[in-house]
Amino acid sequence: MTLTGDTPTGGTLTGGTLTGGTLTGGTLTGEILTGRYRVGQMIGGGGMGTVYAAQDERLAREVALKVMHPALLATPAARVRFEREAHTLSALTSPHTVTVFDVGTVEVGGLPGVGFIVMELLRGESLAQFLARGAVPATEAAEVLSAVADSLGEAHAQGIIHRDLKPDNILFARAHDGRHRVKVIDFGIARVSGRPKTVQGGILGTPHYMAPEQCADQGDAQVDARTDVYAMGIVLYEMLTRRRPFEAPQALAIIVKQLTAEPPPMAGLGSDPFLRAVEPVVLRALAKAPADRYPTMAALEDAFHDALGMVTQSVDFDPTEHLTVRFIPEIVAAGVPDAEDAATVAFRRPPPTDDALHAPTIVEPLPRVPTMPSAAALRSTPGPLPPPPTALPVRAPRRDLGLDLRTITLALLALGVLITGVAIGLAIGG
Repeated sequence: MTLTGDTPTGGTLTGGTLTGGTLTGGTLTGEILTGRYRVGQMIGGGGMGTVYAAQDERLAREVALKVMHPALLATPAARVRFEREAHTLSALTSPHTVTVFDVGTVEVGGLPGVGFIVMELLRGESLAQFLARGAVPATEAAEVLSAVADSLGEAHAQGIIHRDLKPDNILFARAHDGRHRVKVIDFGIARVSGRPKTVQGGILGTPHYMAPEQCADQGDAQVDARTDVYAMGIVLYEMLTRRRPFEAPQALAIIVKQLTAEPPPMAGLGSDPFLRAVEPVVLRALAKAPADRYPTMAALEDAFHDALGMVTQSVDFDPTEHLTVRFIPEIVAAGVPDAEDAATVAFRRPPPTDDALHAPTIVEPLPRVPTMPSAAALRSTPGPLPPPPTALPVRAPRRDLGLDLRTITLALLALGVLITGVAIGLAIGG
């Protein structure tokens, strides 16, 4: 059994060493590839390749350069997967998918034909890094879901299944205005309809996020959009609870749980109405049988938003009782480049806990849902999108007047004396 996956945002150089030629220290730093790309520092790596910051000398812009490990030249399947990633990404245009600028091959350490991919350079943090600091409020998890659904919805429409969706592959990329755009990265093991399988008798993916049909190696015919829906269900579960549903010391034990075990109830539901509302949605996404899951990412997105909407429309829900303290960065809405969307003016942060180390930065009131169009409504509304709603004014926090029984009694006695004095004065005057 072979378990493979690639995470450009972290890790070390693996799969062989870069030797020979003018390479120094086992890296390409300082080299100029194809007379155009000046290679800077290594910023990440994984099983398929190493990622560098680089400068496009022709267009005078910073880029990310992913170079295949030269040792993989001897593995035809690995070469095919690397080339497939480049062609897969070049076909996608969602603002929430990492953008590819160029592809090619170069000689590395005397070895010709080493593939490279030139992509946009993303500055920011991964969802995995945020989860190391605390759980994500359900209403902010909805924003991440919308962005991922936009990215993978386009990919699925073109027959592309990511197969390795996880927090490491969801980035918050800083924009020029200080806000962030969610980006889905690493399509290195994506399955493309009509293409031959690159690994025979092996399993591709990260065990914690693999759907049962991946774990059982049922073949590419069983892998479809619902496979990514399952992975997104695990990501949602982890965002909301700060733990993954299936844990074990060994990868094989995790795979067995993915195939046979039911996810435990989401911890910390307590008095949080949002978590209670979305738990059934997350658990349906984690159904063992693909037919029992949501059929598309859009269907999962709609169900999640609708569950939150049911809470805010409840007669017992008062949005002014809580202030919004954002945990994840303010992000640009899915499908609305450089514009703030009603669905992302969110929402409530649970009370801080001892392990919540991230300092909040933005405080906003919670708008009522009737002013906030659903994801389905936004997709079905003709013409331009409606403007975002005006947020409710922030009410001053309630003040504790500290009135105890003794204070109230003294106040009543004083009032009685005052009334008696007024009555005596009126009697004398009469």
